[in-house]
Amino acid sequence: PGIWKFIWNHCIVVNCILQCLQNVRATISAKKFMLATPSAVIIGHKCTFEGHNPEESKVQKIHWKLHSLHCDWPECCNLTQVRGFLSVC
Repeated sequence: PGIWKFIWNHCIVVNCILQCLQNVRATISAKKFMLATPSAVIIGHKCTFEGHNPEESKVQKIHWKLHSLHCDWPECCNLTQVRGFLSVC
């Protein structure tokens, strides 16, 4: 009562996973283990309840690389321009 069904189902799945880990005597790194966190970075993407976006540090590296190449490419407005930009990169 008072909790959404998908949240309850998720908690049940997490509990089952933790029980399985305990049954096989697995150990978990406390530094790396996150439970009920508002966001997480997974394979270069920051995942939140709002969705996922590229990790900011990765985007900054791309911007830095373009500026270091003195690239003054105009902003792409359609698919043809995106393909042209990608072919140059």
